[in-house]
Parts: sequence; structure tokens; C-alpha cells
Amino acid sequence: MSTLTLLDAIERPSILGVDGDRFESPSPRADRADGEAAGQPAVGGTPTLDELLTDTWESLMIGRTATCPICDGALEPRYAAGHTPVAGRCTSCGTELS
Repeated sequence: MSTLTLLDAIERPSILGVDGDRFESPSPRADRADGEAAGQPAVGGTPTLDELLTDTWESLMIGRTATCPICDGALEPRYAAGHTPVAGRCTSCGTELS
């Protein structure tokens, strides 16, 4: 008897308590408790962390001063040997974004 045959013979109960055939995954478009559809940003709400950091990083990449996500101070681009910014540093609190 090979090792694979032995492993196939072992009956493994599901950690969820249901068999894989009977498990129904939730719909990817299921509504959240707050009425917002999954995967869609809130209309008129505050930006997500991803949106906030992406906008900040894009401002830094074109050489602009951005708003620090921590203290709302000035986040200035920081350059290395080249002409493209590699990071940003807040002039108020010292937070670095790289």
C-alpha cells in the first residue's frame, strides 16, 4: 500500500462542521449590515486607507507636497540619487511613507 493510498483512506472531518459538497459560500455581492454592497466604496463617505495612501503616494511621485495621513502636516517628497521621489517625510511629526 502506498503512502497516497493511506492518506486517501484517512477520513478528515471539516473544521467548519459541514462537508464540502453541502457548503454554500456567501454571494460575493452580499449586502453588508450597513447597506453598502461588498467591494464598493461608500458614497460620500471618508476614503478608505487604500485610497488615502494611494492619493498621497501619487502626489509624492509627481513631486508635490502631500497631506500627512497622521497629523495633516506637510508630507514632502524625499529623493535618492535619481530625480524620482522614493519616499515622503512629514515636516511636523516625522512620519515616513516609502
